[in-house]
Amino acid sequence: MQAVNAVGDSGDSLPVSLIAAALPDAPGAPYLTAADKTSISVAWAAPNDNGSPIVNYQIYYSINLGPYSLLDDAVGATTSYTVASLSTGNNYKFKVFAENGVGEGDISTESDPIIAAIVPDPPTDVARVYSDGNMITIDWVAPVDNGGTPVIDYKVQWDFGLGGAFVEIADSTSGDALYTRSDSVIEGKTYLFKIIAVNAIGDSEPSIPAGIIAAKVPQTPNAPTKKSATTTQIVVQWEEPYDGGSPLTGYQVWWNSGGSGNTFVKLADIAAGTLEHLEDSLTEG
Repeated sequence: MQAVNAVGDSGDSLPVSLIAAALPDAPGAPYLTAADKTSISVAWAAPNDNGSPIVNYQIYYSINLGPYSLLDDAVGATTSYTVASLSTGNNYKFKVFAENGVGEGDISTESDPIIAAIVPDPPTDVARVYSDGNMITIDWVAPVDNGGTPVIDYKVQWDFGLGGAFVEIADSTSGDALYTRSDSVIEGKTYLFKIIAVNAIGDSEPSIPAGIIAAKVPQTPNAPTKKSATTTQIVVQWEEPYDGGSPLTGYQVWWNSGGSGNTFVKLADIAAGTLEHLEDSLTEG
């Protein structure tokens, strides 16, 4: 460059290098790529560099909807970032802006909220609470580890043919660890149930299957009657009671030998189908 007056032209100025470029655009909003209880990884779309290559990003974060603060001002030109040593269960949001040879561009829009957590462990101990020929009620124990954020609901699956093909029959129990099934229940049939726990991150693995029979405990037998007796033995008999919807597997015979009090002790286990018992340990008189 030269200056000019009436006398003439000046000498040449020192050369300067100029870039025909502008500040970069704002990057895309950061989005989750991975997370566990203490770390979160995010990535973002690179912006238009407007004629000068991106040389660095700066990333900011907010904790539990609080104000944003600088997380790292020297990320480099990579479009991803992992932050570690986070507090389990906290809610984080992120913003980034890019730098090129011209300077710092506009900051991105913020990420969706991201929780430092994982899916919960499966529920345990799925068990019968009540059943009969028309309905089954089950409960279960909440996961030992909720993944870092509270369990908010459960899903119920069942296999109604015992063929291993489970289908979802309830996508919500309103957070209760209890479920009743009254549709498509056939008396005496065994159904397998699995439970899935849900937190803000997603679904757990299913619980271990539990088999529940659509039946209730058998009816109490009528009082036994004497069939025959001698001085040292007695045969008692009884009628078969209603089996509750599941075949009887046996009987237990209890007695009070006549001593003080009303204490009964078990005499014998009797196979199903047998409706009498011979007791030969009597004492005459």
